[in-house]
Amino acid sequence: MKCWFCGIEESDPAKAYEIEMYGDVVQSPGESEEAVSFNKKLIVVPRCASCKARQKTAGNAGWLTIMFLVLAALAVGAGLLKLIDGLYWGLAAGFFAGMVIEFLTVRHYASKGILMESKARKRNEEVLQYRTKGYEFGRAPKQQKVAEAMYEED
Repeated sequence: MKCWFCGIEESDPAKAYEIEMYGDVVQSPGESEEAVSFNKKLIVVPRCASCKARQKTAGNAGWLTIMFLVLAALAVGAGLLKLIDGLYWGLAAGFFAGMVIEFLTVRHYASKGILMESKARKRNEEVLQYRTKGYEFGRAPKQQKVAEAMYEED
């Protein structure tokens, strides 16, 4: 079976992307609390080892981009508040801004030519099929959400 993310390489069952969904939530009143029953579905999206590694690299680069963006903003803020001498906050802000550009570039090239995991949640045919049936992402409904649904029916 071909990898869903690149459509080129053969998929590796050990590298597959798994999406947990639940649906058909039914509440039945109990003596002390509400009993909730639901159906679970595990959707396995075929993926090759190369796509998994590239998606991991892109994800890590995304988090590092956010981290360095925050550090750049802190450096600029410290400079504007005159907490750090102009030379030092300028150097720090420039370095952190350069790292932001670097990790954005890494993320771009790591994800080039393949679909990311977020696209599997939006475009995979099996996921779309279950979404039209009212299924949602997750292992189980949250109790608060279930309670809200119960009150809406009254």
